[in-house]
Amino acid sequence: MVGIIKAHTVGYVATVRPDDSPAVSPKATLLILDECTIAFPNIRSHGTVENLRPRADIEVDFVDVFRRKGCRVRGLGRCVSMAEAGRPAQVRFKQGWPDLYRLMTGIVVIAVMAAEIVTSPSYDVGAVPDRLTKHWLRRHAAMLGFEVTRRSRVPCAPLPGC
Repeated sequence: MVGIIKAHTVGYVATVRPDDSPAVSPKATLLILDECTIAFPNIRSHGTVENLRPRADIEVDFVDVFRRKGCRVRGLGRCVSMAEAGRPAQVRFKQGWPDLYRLMTGIVVIAVMAAEIVTSPSYDVGAVPDRLTKHWLRRHAAMLGFEVTRRSRVPCAPLPGC
């Protein structure tokens, strides 16, 4: 799970609004602070921060779109000031996102209560990570308009469940 989170720092953060409706917001600046804590800076996260004040429940889903795997992290979140977050967290966020650091008004700290790996149903019908990766790399390259030449082409049979 740590590998997925470190490689895919974009997480989809789910909170609950005051009217009990769900709110999902992508965050691209997530860090693992320690074995029980993940965090992201408050940069235009007003809705997320407001939702956490009365109800600290939070879930973050990380997705590896190529391997069709993910990690679901549930916990309790709270927003703290940059000063309260402490020097080590400040340094890590400044090193990771120097251009955004001045926009960080605080840090949402998530105490992890549960975490689990989530996989695509493709694995249930025999797909393997290497084949999935080749398939989805080719599809994403085509979506972005990259030409897949014979030399760069990675042979890939159609996948079950795709």
